[in-house]
Amino acid sequence: MSGVRITRKEIKRDDLAAGISGLSVAIQQHARSVGIVAAAIVVLGLAVSGGVWYSRTQAAAARAELGAVYKALSAPVTEEGGTFSADSTTYATRRQKYEEVARLGQTVLTRHPSSAAAKWAAYYVAVARKELGDHAGALEALDPIVTGRDDLLSSSARFLQGQVKEASGDLPGALEAYAGLIEAAPAGFPIEMAMMSQARIMEGQGKSEEARDIYRKITQEHPDSPFSRDASQRLSPTPG
Repeated sequence: MSGVRITRKEIKRDDLAAGISGLSVAIQQHARSVGIVAAAIVVLGLAVSGGVWYSRTQAAAARAELGAVYKALSAPVTEEGGTFSADSTTYATRRQKYEEVARLGQTVLTRHPSSAAAKWAAYYVAVARKELGDHAGALEALDPIVTGRDDLLSSSARFLQGQVKEASGDLPGALEAYAGLIEAAPAGFPIEMAMMSQARIMEGQGKSEEARDIYRKITQEHPDSPFSRDASQRLSPTPG
């Protein structure tokens, strides 16, 4: 996910910038002469330029803080024998690492709630909560973004939602999340991940034939996917 581009167009303005349109209406209503109108145009121009500057500054700050989330997420963990470098942040334990990811993500959400960076921060807060075993917290973080308009983000969030529900034992909820993702995911999103998860749950429920149908579909419709090999192995007869 670290390659996700957050464009300026996606960044919403904060309160100062959002008030510009209201300022424009007020100026027009109160203008009584050409001179006042001219002055109003100047004031409005300053407000717009100031608002754009403020918006860009806030967007840059949000992206920088989201970068700290990415850095923490990719940092090695001593107890896992990660690869270390002299200038890299390291964490003694997996819990310590994900607590820091959650903290940094929450900082973005608190300081820049209307930014596109905040949407991805919410996703990574959910990742951290899942890894920490806080399934309710993970689902709460995902709730605002699973039905969003960003196809990549909402699809990723829905897959994670399925994983969280599966981990918490809510298998019907997990199957529903995976099915919704398969139906609505944008072109290029690896829906075979969700299909594999569907089939795995069904296998565990004793629905072997339904699971095998999904494995076959993966091998037929996604032959070049790394999941296709796994699906083929699932379809192979068990030795002995």
